Amino acid sequence: MELTLTHQEAELLHDLLDRALLDLRQEIQHTDRKAFKASLKTEAAQIQAMLDRLPIVAAPHA
Repeated sequence: MELTLTHQEAELLHDLLDRALLDLRQEIQHTDRKAFKASLKTEAAQIQAMLDRLPIVAAPHA
């Protein structure tokens, strides 16, 4: 799959994924149930993989 984003959209997507990852990490720390924790860790790894593949978008020149 290929997705074309504007600079603003790419920044927004990066920010949303970053916040989701931070939230998941906090949830992982506060979860006692092993199966649920494992599920959250898998989801966090997937989000991290997406962040790693997202190009770092430099601000457009004015």
